[in-house]
Amino acid sequence: MKELGRAGHWRRLVALPLMSIVIAGCAFPGLEPEPMPTNMGGPEPIGPVTEIGRGESLGVPWRFWVYDSTLGMCTRLELDGGGGGESCGGTLGADAAAGPIGVMSVGTGTGTPSSVEGFASDEVAAVWIETNAGRVQATLMSLGPVGLNGQMFIALVPGDRRMDAAVAVDADGGDLGRFDILGP
Repeated sequence: MKELGRAGHWRRLVALPLMSIVIAGCAFPGLEPEPMPTNMGGPEPIGPVTEIGRGESLGVPWRFWVYDSTLGMCTRLELDGGGGGESCGGTLGADAAAGPIGVMSVGTGTGTPSSVEGFASDEVAAVWIETNAGRVQATLMSLGPVGLNGQMFIALVPGDRRMDAAVAVDADGGDLGRFDILGP
């Protein structure tokens, strides 16, 4: 009986430092694995799930994926600390070719900023989200990595602002098009 107690004591002495190393490794940003996005209730992917962008807006790190499904092309926004969402349907390449700009999804989350995502044609150099308290620049991401023409955009907007429109501009700052937002 005394032998088992000693073995348990040694296991605790070895296990505690090892658990500390594992926990510290998970918390160190350089060692974080690149997780595959988990399904948030959307359709199952057909083929690869491709990350086309990542960044930080309003102090919130985010990642953006595109994938094909039985419901058409899908996008997934994942916000650090939880939040985000999926949007499916449509054909992104054809949508981007149909006009200079379109909004696919507008959302709000509990404790997170509001988000807006959409598509833009290749001639769009910047997308601005007009709000009731000024404008917010969106991040543009090429659809080239998934073999499509056009771009996606994502913007995080402070939750206390109402979004009015997404505006596409060319490299000279000229207005290419506007898409009214009927949402938060």
